[in-house]
Amino acid sequence: MKEVLIMSNDVECAVVSTCKNAHKMCHMCFKGSHYAEPKQKKSINPVSNARIKQKKGMEFELEGTNQYNQSIDKGRKEARRQLASGAFSWALGDMITEEEITAAIAEFKLRTVDGKTQKSFSLKKEWLDKIRHESKQMKKEQYFLPFSFGDPKEIFVAMPYEFLLFYIQTIQFLLKRLEFHEKD
Repeated sequence: MKEVLIMSNDVECAVVSTCKNAHKMCHMCFKGSHYAEPKQKKSINPVSNARIKQKKGMEFELEGTNQYNQSIDKGRKEARRQLASGAFSWALGDMITEEEITAAIAEFKLRTVDGKTQKSFSLKKEWLDKIRHESKQMKKEQYFLPFSFGDPKEIFVAMPYEFLLFYIQTIQFLLKRLEFHEKD
């Protein structure tokens, strides 16, 4: 059923039911001169791909932190995920470790496109420079950059070569010390 409006000049309007200006500007309208299409209701946009990627990155950070804690010592949580990392000036790095000798800060990078794993990964020097700077601010001597090609169970690490040498020397020292104590 069409709504018919009798205007001040006694003219009937057949489009009053679809006019955005109905009952507001009818007194000024002449043969549809003030007719306006009604606004289309916009549907809520689905979650953007950027947000999905961010969530996958946050899951990757949590998975890496959990793997780190599981490998250190059962029952002790030496590493913690930094909440709101990058959002605030005081929230540096994605993961912070608190061991006595090897305390470090880590920045996780996940490489996926449309949720699929990738075959290559471009490592940017600015990421390492940034985490080096953040480690100094946090008074941590060591830093590293865990990354994945999309599978959070398969994590690789980029770090300065001197840190790798330090870890190898520490392991060798502890093994020699263990051998010495076992001989007694």
